[in-house]
Amino acid sequence: MSLILGTLGTQIYAQAVLSASSEKTAKRGALLSAILMPPIGLLGIWIGLALRREGVVIEPSQALPYFLYTYFPKALSGVAWATLFITSLGTAAGLSLGVATTISYDLYVSFKKLSSSRTILVINRLSLLCVIVVAFITSLRAADSLILQWSYLSMGLRGAGVFVPLVAAVFSFSLSPGMAFMSGVAGITIACLWPMLKLPGEGILIGVCVSAMIALFGIYNSKKARIK
Repeated sequence: MSLILGTLGTQIYAQAVLSASSEKTAKRGALLSAILMPPIGLLGIWIGLALRREGVVIEPSQALPYFLYTYFPKALSGVAWATLFITSLGTAAGLSLGVATTISYDLYVSFKKLSSSRTILVINRLSLLCVIVVAFITSLRAADSLILQWSYLSMGLRGAGVFVPLVAAVFSFSLSPGMAFMSGVAGITIACLWPMLKLPGEGILIGVCVSAMIALFGIYNSKKARIK
């Protein structure tokens, strides 16, 4: 659920579609990504099972590099290593750019509407630098943790905070900006506090449900106001 909601509510994926040169290119890129994802996932499962069968004990983050180095021909291993490097770099760059864009355009511009394009560009670059530094420090402090834990956590928080308001916007429901903001804040707050308070159940699921309830209440009030 974290993966699905996080993917649907992550800016980098929408940004990839919106920045395409044409609608045809956007559709082709989305379909190609959808076709490539299942084989990559199955390959990862196969590699993990193969290493377990061989009795290899290794850190999960090092499983794929170890497999490529040990079992692949050197030429193919080099190509795969380059692919891993480009994928990691591209993912980090895209996510950092998404956060920096949100800070500079969605937050700064909303308060400073008369800012010049040059000022916005500087703010965007400074935001990007700060995001990279914070991410670097965090990764150093959490060097022994599992990558998937952080991945699912980030996806879940994005889904809890953005998914419901995004659905309301896409399907043109009558949800005011204030109620959309309240829906997102409530969702991400509950998703964060639920595990901290050690309450039963999944905090992300509860957060999405509460976010949806607030959004439905806002839509109902908007429709009621229009009828009057």
